[in-house]
Amino acid sequence: QDAHNALSAANYWGFGFNCYVDLGWQMMGFDNESDIEAAYRKFVKAFNTWFYRATGHAAFFFFVFEHSKRRGVHSHGMLHIPASQQRVFQAWFERYGRSIGNIAYSTRIWRLRLRRASEIHQMIRFSYLMKGVAPDTNVGVFAPDQGHVPAPISRMLKLTQGYRPSGQLSLKRIRFSRSVSPTFLSRQGFRTELDVRAGKGFETFYHFGHCSFVGESDEWMREEL
Repeated sequence: QDAHNALSAANYWGFGFNCYVDLGWQMMGFDNESDIEAAYRKFVKAFNTWFYRATGHAAFFFFVFEHSKRRGVHSHGMLHIPASQQRVFQAWFERYGRSIGNIAYSTRIWRLRLRRASEIHQMIRFSYLMKGVAPDTNVGVFAPDQGHVPAPISRMLKLTQGYRPSGQLSLKRIRFSRSVSPTFLSRQGFRTELDVRAGKGFETFYHFGHCSFVGESDEWMREEL
């Protein structure tokens, strides 16, 4: 549910996720989780620095870590890149990928795709990133006559990719930029309430009318980030 809140918040603020990256850490030669953790943190620090210099504000993204027999430990990300900076970011991303790792750079293991920040593109990508969540996992939703009640995540969030276990990991599986982190969103009073009567399809998954703030939300970026 934290990932769905991050997705909803980014879109609510006008920073829809239009850039999808896949980073094959183990395939790039990082053999243990401590090295992968260090490499990820270094990448995020470099990206945050690039993004702030390019835009003047904080980045919006989240990553999901997985472990598969074929690809080893890898991560999938959803990011926001302004249209005016996409070509520059593509060059930066490739240059960074070529500068790290113990094997030759390959777009098969260090991949970037740009999409329109449409509901359908984001829904498909989000569903793919959540494929390791068991379909009977419950999330809290808002039912008009009952208040907050539990409901299966596969029903409420329209997860279409099917359940595929994401492997054993001791690494933290989901990572958020500060701008959409659970702590920050809670402090800002941001909440999403999925209406069980909102129905089927996009109204259930992306009903931005159910996103709201408590407090001085207009000042959030300038003061908090």
